[in-house]
Amino acid sequence: MVYFPVTCEIVHKGHIDCLEWLSNHTDWVMIGLLSDKALKGYKKCKVNWEDRRFVLEHICIPDVLITIVRQNELSPYKNLLKYKPEYIASGDGWEKEELQAIEDTNVKMLNIDLPKKWSSSKILCRKKQ
Repeated sequence: MVYFPVTCEIVHKGHIDCLEWLSNHTDWVMIGLLSDKALKGYKKCKVNWEDRRFVLEHICIPDVLITIVRQNELSPYKNLLKYKPEYIASGDGWEKEELQAIEDTNVKMLNIDLPKKWSSSKILCRKKQ
């Protein structure tokens, strides 16, 4: 199983690309969807957790089981200990402390090898301009 922590305030092509990429590397993806509480002070998200979960539940990626769990902190550390995935899907946005915490769980990093051109924050910034 691969743990995939996300915010998904706007589900965009990059999320779908990541899920499709992961479906070629595993048969089970557990999405750690950051809770509203976890997002306070990190991002101003106008879409609540239940609505973000609803959208993710209706994404269909063939040949992979997708489950969604609540991640109550920015760090995935507690969920990694609780669910014990073999891998955590990662990009390039990890802080040094987060990387150390992940390393302490013995969960292996699975680097998503895709262009980094999609970002909800960038999309929201473009919309305001």
